[in-house]
Amino acid sequence: SLATFSAKLALLMVSAGLLMAAGHRRAGYRGVALVSVLLIAGLPGERFRWSARPQLFGLLFASLYVLGLRELLLPRSRRTTWAWLAGLTLAHVCWVNLHGSHLFGLLLIGCALGCALRERTAWVPLATLLALALIASCVSPYGPDILRGSIAHVFDPAYRALIDEWQAWKPSQSPWYPVVFVWQSALLGLALWPQRRTRGFAFDAAYSI
Repeated sequence: SLATFSAKLALLMVSAGLLMAAGHRRAGYRGVALVSVLLIAGLPGERFRWSARPQLFGLLFASLYVLGLRELLLPRSRRTTWAWLAGLTLAHVCWVNLHGSHLFGLLLIGCALGCALRERTAWVPLATLLALALIASCVSPYGPDILRGSIAHVFDPAYRALIDEWQAWKPSQSPWYPVVFVWQSALLGLALWPQRRTRGFAFDAAYSI
């Protein structure tokens, strides 16, 4: 229906806007340009995963996490840091109750935490966020079972055959998907890897390419 299509389009637009905002905060308009190129380049391989299902909320929250983790990786005032921690924790509660992809949020936090182990100013808020997110993962009508159930879905191959979008990429599908996935994963890794210099992190250099 038109309402469903409009809602799906709105979620995708907001998700893209959050990613471009993260790019702008990192490297100005060069960051916006690169994020835009990555989003457009991924369309041929990703569009078949954009059916009108709750998984679209996962894209929205993941984009918010990219922006929020970027803020926590940089020195901020205590008030700003706690505002982001509270906001991301609340977002995680919503994510848990909307779609099982909330595990990806925990993965993003874990990756950022692993990359910032030597940066105490970033490690402390990230460790705090991970603890809060784990607690938030149990805030649902099902309690901790929703977290255990989501993990079981990931490792049980029987669930992957239920929906086409959950299945692995096949050579008969667009080759853009694995290519762009590797490309975007590499840039995400750079985004979460602190660089010891006065300003910014390694993602600044990546956005300057």
